[in-house]
Amino acid sequence: MNSSFSKLLILGLATFAFACDGGKDSGDVGEGEGEGEGEGEGEGEGEGEGEGEGEGETDPDADGDGYPVSVDCDDTNPAIHPDAVESCGGADLNCDGQVLSAQWTDSAGVVTDVSAALAGTASAPASWTSPADGELFLCEGTHYAQLELRHDVTITTDAPWSTTLDAGGTGRVVSAYTGGQTIRISGVNLQNGAASYGGGLMCDGNSVSLDNLSVRHNTATGTGGGIDASDCDLSLDTVEVFDNSAFDEGGGIRFDSSSIASATHTLTIDTADIRENVCDDGTGGGIDVAAYPGKPLVVDFDNIGFYDNEGRYGGGLQVYGDVDVTIDSADFYGNNGTSYAGGLLIDAYQSSGENPVVAMTSVNWGADGGSYDNTPDDLILAGTGVAAWEVHNLGDGVDMTCTESGCTTP
Repeated sequence: MNSSFSKLLILGLATFAFACDGGKDSGDVGEGEGEGEGEGEGEGEGEGEGEGEGEGETDPDADGDGYPVSVDCDDTNPAIHPDAVESCGGADLNCDGQVLSAQWTDSAGVVTDVSAALAGTASAPASWTSPADGELFLCEGTHYAQLELRHDVTITTDAPWSTTLDAGGTGRVVSAYTGGQTIRISGVNLQNGAASYGGGLMCDGNSVSLDNLSVRHNTATGTGGGIDASDCDLSLDTVEVFDNSAFDEGGGIRFDSSSIASATHTLTIDTADIRENVCDDGTGGGIDVAAYPGKPLVVDFDNIGFYDNEGRYGGGLQVYGDVDVTIDSADFYGNNGTSYAGGLLIDAYQSSGENPVVAMTSVNWGADGGSYDNTPDDLILAGTGVAAWEVHNLGDGVDMTCTESGCTTP
């Protein structure tokens, strides 16, 4: 065969074969593109699944909650992740290794789990300072912690009377003495505090309200075993003040105006038991109220009971200085003044016009010499005025008004 012809024949056959293969290859290319798209989709799905599970296989997010397994403590449950909101008595949903016991909500509504910050023990209570205005919510139980409140703060609970802040006997339970803020504590007992002043609570220049709680088993080496309030507006509603002690004034509560007071402050108590408090060497075993000259105070008691308190002077209650006192529906039972004035001491030794005015309605003192009687006497008005010294042993249902001039009944 002619070599030129052979070459042409071979070239033609090759061209024909290429054309045929080209048709097949075109199909293959089409299929390849289809497969490429399929692979692209597959890769897209793979990457989508991979990213959903956590960047491929290195950090998956199997439950699709937006938190990869590296930070999600249960990657099979989308309700569990680091930013989950917990509730009392539930499981650990936010992966901090603890069930919810304390939660902080700031004034903007941002919620933070502060369980770990308040997770102290009886021998080593936690220390916590309010970060801003807001609300501290405590779950039922005992929280071993000492709090310093520097802002407008509300402390609440889901279980009033069954939720407690316990200072472990190593410091004050709640300090609120930076001035200016409004504080409310509702349903949370304050116990086992120990301080120079105000073992359970100390406030200075604030407005503080307590309701549906007990202030108990606190001590002070100075004044105010349970509560020490200076230049404060203090309100108690449905409260027990029980088994507190101070060396000086106010075994249960000390309420006073300091020499720098710039306004008249008020102590309001509605429905309370002041019970078994002691001041070792001072006045007011249950409550002590003292006003500096020119710094008046107002006291309003309604439905209050003073039971089995003890002080050197004024076992149940002592009032001193320019104090306007109203007592309506009260019991003074079983209180002891180790020197005098078992129930109530009205100290009127200041200059004229700077002494207490005490108006009492429906006050019970116990039968003279009976088991509920105060010892050694029910009421003493002591001063340098017209009535330099009046001693009263009274019965129940007494209406009486006492001033520096003396005590009178309607």
